[in-house]
Order: sequence, then C-alpha cells, then structure tokens
Amino acid sequence: MIYLESERLYLREFRKGEGFLFEDLDANDNVVKYTGKTKLTAAQGEMLIAKFKTEYYSKGLGFYCCFAKDTNNYIGWFHLRKEMDTNSDVLEIGYRLKEEFWGLGYATEMSKHLILKGFETVETVSAITLPENMKSSNVMRKCNMHYDQLIDYKGFLVDRYIIKRGEQFHKSFPMNQRSYDFCYEIEPKFEGLSLETINKTIIDDPFVSLCESIVYQQISIKAGATVWKRLCNIVWPLTPENILGTNDEVIQKCGLSFRKVSYLKFLAEFYLDNTKDFEAINELSNNEVIKFLTQIKGIGPWTAEMFLMLCLARQDVSSYLDLVLRNQVQKIINIEDITESQYNQYLNKFSPYKTTASFFLWALSKKPVE
Repeated sequence: MIYLESERLYLREFRKGEGFLFEDLDANDNVVKYTGKTKLTAAQGEMLIAKFKTEYYSKGLGFYCCFAKDTNNYIGWFHLRKEMDTNSDVLEIGYRLKEEFWGLGYATEMSKHLILKGFETVETVSAITLPENMKSSNVMRKCNMHYDQLIDYKGFLVDRYIIKRGEQFHKSFPMNQRSYDFCYEIEPKFEGLSLETINKTIIDDPFVSLCESIVYQQISIKAGATVWKRLCNIVWPLTPENILGTNDEVIQKCGLSFRKVSYLKFLAEFYLDNTKDFEAINELSNNEVIKFLTQIKGIGPWTAEMFLMLCLARQDVSSYLDLVLRNQVQKIINIEDITESQYNQYLNKFSPYKTTASFFLWALSKKPVE
C-alpha cells in the first residue's frame, strides 16, 4: 500500500525481507558521509523493519522506502517520526538517497509532501543536518524551513530547522538582478538596501493569499502573523470548504473580528462559485484582476493590488492606497499630501519594475534614520 505520493515519487512501508535495501544504500561511503558513517547490515535492516511495523506504521509514522513512479526504481528512504529525545509534539522529517539520484530535486519534492503530512497532526515539523552538509541545508530552505538552533544529537552537533503550519505557503518573489539594478540606479535614496533586504515573500495560492490579506487588514504585521498562525491551526487544511464548515465563533477565537470572519466566509463562497475563473486568473490584465476581486465583500482595491504583487508576482505594480508606500514617496520628493497623480508620476520612472521599486520603498521605511 502506498503511504504517500509526490509528483514523481511514492513511499510505501518496508516489507519483511527487504533489510538488504538498507545495506545496499549504506554501502556507499558518500551516502553516509554526513550521517556519522554508521552502516546498517541486512540483518540490522530486518530488525528495524520489525520495529517499524510494531511501533510506527500503525500511527502513520516511521521510515518508508521510496520509489520513482516512472521506473519503480528504489531510490532510498524518507522518514516522518516523533522528534528524537524530546517530549514535544514535533514531527521530524529525514531522508537518505542513493547517490545516482542526487541533484534531481527528489529530496525537496518528497520532503514538502512529508511536511504537509506532518501538519495533519502537529503544528511544527523539524529536520536536522550537520552544518557542513550544505546540500541538505539547501533542501530545508527550499521547503521554507528556517534555522532554529545548534543542538547535540547523539554526540553530534547538528543544525535544527523547523517550519510551522502555514509557513509553507510562502515563496520568495521571483525578482531578478536586472530589476534590482534598474531601480537602484534611478533612486539614490535606495543606496545601502541589498537584494536580500528588499525581497518579499509571496503566496501563489489565490485563495490562501486572499485569506492572509484579510487577516492582515488594518493591523500590524506582528499582530497579523499571530492571528494567521492561529487561523492555520484552527482551520486546517486552509480550504474554502473548511472555512465554511468551521463555526464563526471558533474562527473569531483566532483574534479576528466578526466582520473579518464574514469576509473569509464570503471569500470561500465566491471562490467555490468561481473556481475556474481563479484557475485562469493569471490570464487577466491587472485591471481585470482588480475588477474581478473587488466583487468580493471585504476585498477592496488595495487588497487587489497587493494580490497582484504578492500572489501573482506581477512585476510592474504599485499602490497609492498603501500608506507606507505613499509616505515614503512623499519624503523622497519632499511634498505633503501627495496626490495619486504625483505618486504615479514618481513610480512610472521605474516601469517596468514598479513592484521592485515598491519593495525598495517598503524596505526604506524600516531603515534607521541617520
């Protein structure tokens, strides 16, 4: 029976008599280079399989052998288990792959699916790696996991990475060096702001992105992050059906007003009624997207413009309605009560990279005053 599938891979339980799979995998010194160089024999593998069956598999946890869908070739194993040596409700992911399957994106692909599997029962998923294992660290970052701390694991100092439910939606905005250089050269005030400093994260799932926008409306970023985390814990997975199926009072306990709860419900109903339109939303122009989204109660022009930037990753968008952006432009051109026409005149010189310029302006607002 298949335990979990990704786009190109599937996991199933190890079976009795497959202990040799551990031995074959560990025979390669490169495979065990960053694992303490411990090598399992076929007999030890059989003992582990027996343990998996009695202690793990019935709980949906344990070590699973991994195969490529197109060839059915065994490529290694992945695990989802209780974090070792802790009493916390944290699940840990891990993997070990045959060397000929390195560099194909398999580790990242299946790890993302294991994280989602873990989120079905816990709020936090972790992973560990030796600090010198840069490839493994990169896999964790690609899964949106972030560095937590250096810990002692069975005598080895390892880096612990974690991800909390809801954080997996965020991806880095696809900004290129050209757009950064273009804006940097135009505006002297942008000096000292690096590409890493200005870049934002996006949520490319339209429904989830709009849910987050509603949560963050008219509250601080810190407060919004807290409410967002609570919402993802109470309503999971975050789907239109689950929003509609969750009692209003329960959602309010996340820290949302009754009005925002009603906005989430309206969004969920609208999304289900217009799913095909959302699936084709990238085919619409900026103005068409704004017109489409502002039909939804609780979604105004500002939210729609943020959607263009932070969901669809449109490269040439800004928003006069955003108070921070407007204030920064006022300071730069030294004018009070800037009009929309004056704002657009300033931003237009950054076209076709007004989105990058907006990121610069947001970052500039956080820069200490000299």
